[in-house]
Amino acid sequence: MSKALATKDTMGQFFSLSFFIAYSAAILQLSFLAFSDVLDDGILTYIAVGLGISSAPAIRLFQKWKHAKSASYLITDEPGQTPFHQRLINFPLLIVFSTFGFIGLISISNHIFASEEVHVEEFVVEAIGKKRVRYDLFEYILISNGDYATSLNLGETPKTTFSVGDKLEVTLKTGLWGYYIVEDVVNGG
Repeated sequence: MSKALATKDTMGQFFSLSFFIAYSAAILQLSFLAFSDVLDDGILTYIAVGLGISSAPAIRLFQKWKHAKSASYLITDEPGQTPFHQRLINFPLLIVFSTFGFIGLISISNHIFASEEVHVEEFVVEAIGKKRVRYDLFEYILISNGDYATSLNLGETPKTTFSVGDKLEVTLKTGLWGYYIVEDVVNGG
């Protein structure tokens, strides 16, 4: 009996570690796609992850309460039924879906409700690289002006090539959440 419990405990730890690694990798990839044109130093990603993780327990409690309309059901399950946490949409998946939802909500609202006023600043290309997101390989440049920096996603087949040290004229506008969004990049020579 104790050997079976030890195996179950080991599998639970393996699942927890695997979930954490997969969740972190997915967040890094999704935030690259959603926020690579925003000069926020990753803050919008942190906010989305924090909201996703903190809202998951609230959603879970609401689901359980709505099912039985009783606070006692939040703590105990009915005998003979599959426990609530073992059903299809379990707590880890709820964390993933709510985090992805907040990343999408923050990214889309930041761009849709951005200011129409634009201004141009000079940036310098500090690095060039490639990043894999699932099966696609995206090229990016790390640009900085001394105060702000971002890894700007150029897409799978960039239309323009850049070199480290290139001076760029970057057109910026302010997004809904107060951070600059890169509208256009022109190689300034």
